[in-house]
Amino acid sequence: MNKDILERTYKAFFFTSILYLFIGLHIHFPIASLLKPLPIFCLMFLAEHSSLSLSKRKLIWLGLLFSASGDIVLSLKAQNTLEFGLFCFLLAHITYIILFNRFLSQWYLRKDFFFIFILTVFLVSGLVFFILSPYFGQMKIPVALYMLVINLMAISALRHNPISASGAILFMFSDALIAFNEFMFKNHEYSFWIMLSYYLAQFFLITGFIKNQQDKKSASIAINSACNKPH
Repeated sequence: MNKDILERTYKAFFFTSILYLFIGLHIHFPIASLLKPLPIFCLMFLAEHSSLSLSKRKLIWLGLLFSASGDIVLSLKAQNTLEFGLFCFLLAHITYIILFNRFLSQWYLRKDFFFIFILTVFLVSGLVFFILSPYFGQMKIPVALYMLVINLMAISALRHNPISASGAILFMFSDALIAFNEFMFKNHEYSFWIMLSYYLAQFFLITGFIKNQQDKKSASIAINSACNKPH
């Protein structure tokens, strides 16, 4: 990727994120709904102008498109927006699971650390579900399914590389805040932290994957070059 395009896209991502965090959260439809997905569109542009193969770019685009759709749906003041938003992000996480498992990296991960991570992820998410389950009502099964899928996404991201894994953990943190905000406290005091952690989560998930794939490509070129040198 051209370095100038990369820097401009990073700047656009952080500018649009700050714009929504400090302005979008304090205004209403339709302006807020237009501002909210802009950082995600920046990541789509980043993926499109990367050196990734078409199949990888398509999966990233699909995951981000589902995410942007969820952003817009959740910003609407209408009935069942939470259910539809949850469904959009469920599809986004499934897409990320496919992406991370289809294009596994060669990052070495100690088995004991991997096991501890899996155990921690399920224990923490289980605790959150246990605390909030009295408030879920008819949403209990959809929320349980969603939590299972995002746990699998986090595990898949960890198998890929630590940057993407950091994004997955931030995604889980953001969703936990949403759950407490929507079901228990029913206020908007956490909106800033929800969106900050969400934007960073998407940024680390996508840039981590792109960097890892580019590093693999560079390493492969270096190995082939070394093998082709005359002895």
